[in-house]
Amino acid sequence: MLILKAAPAELDWSCLIVHAQKRWLRVPLIETLRYLYDELGAPIPPDVFGRLQATSTSKSEQFAYKLNNRRTTWWGRGLILWFNYVQCSDDIPWLRRIVGFPRFLQYYWRLDHLWQVPLHALSATRHQLRQSIRNGLFLPKLH
Repeated sequence: MLILKAAPAELDWSCLIVHAQKRWLRVPLIETLRYLYDELGAPIPPDVFGRLQATSTSKSEQFAYKLNNRRTTWWGRGLILWFNYVQCSDDIPWLRRIVGFPRFLQYYWRLDHLWQVPLHALSATRHQLRQSIRNGLFLPKLH
């Protein structure tokens, strides 16, 4: 909010919109700006909403948004990490992107060595499975 009040005329809205589309963040940006505008009176030009809503949302963006905004299963967290990585590495060719994913996980999980990635992934998966079992997510529902 401070940034918007300090320099609303200097903010490059077109650049913000382009980056939101590029990073699959258009939907959360619309929601965030709408909240700032409606609840806090942020000085957001009205045409920004129109320009954001005029562009179509890809199926990948819709899927990533839904995945990021719901309670995830143990395998869903891996998908969220993959979508976050893809959003950050859209300029990299697909093969290099796939090969670079373990390095991203090493950085994300703040691990010292690349060899720790599979061990951490297994540990996190085991923890998620235990939590799911404790919460009854794998128990059959009785009607």
